[in-house]
Amino acid sequence: MSMLYSCRGGACAGSTPARIGIKATWPFSRITVFTNGDIEIRLAIRSYLLQKESIIELVEAPYWFSGGVRIIHSNHNFHPYIKFWCYSFAALDKALNAAGHNISPWRETEYDEYQPKYDRSKKRKT
Repeated sequence: MSMLYSCRGGACAGSTPARIGIKATWPFSRITVFTNGDIEIRLAIRSYLLQKESIIELVEAPYWFSGGVRIIHSNHNFHPYIKFWCYSFAALDKALNAAGHNISPWRETEYDEYQPKYDRSKKRKT
């Protein structure tokens, strides 16, 4: 397994409104894309190695002033909410495409059960 691309950035696993998870900002997290399509995300205290077969979809997930990616996967050993962001998002996108992954535009996904759902038709009580 040889490395195709690696960069530092920020990442979170499990940091959602419903759960408290692990979050690390630059320079304490790193993404590594391998030529066989595997993706490894290393946070300060934990690593997540996602094999290509377990990656269902990559969804664009902008974060403040940088680009990010939300990894939807089927590995039940890891938290379902894994996100990585970096300032060199164009290079990350190019490396993920070279490894056989396409990043979908941002949208709410059926896999993201942890995002809060707001019913905008109901008015707030005053």
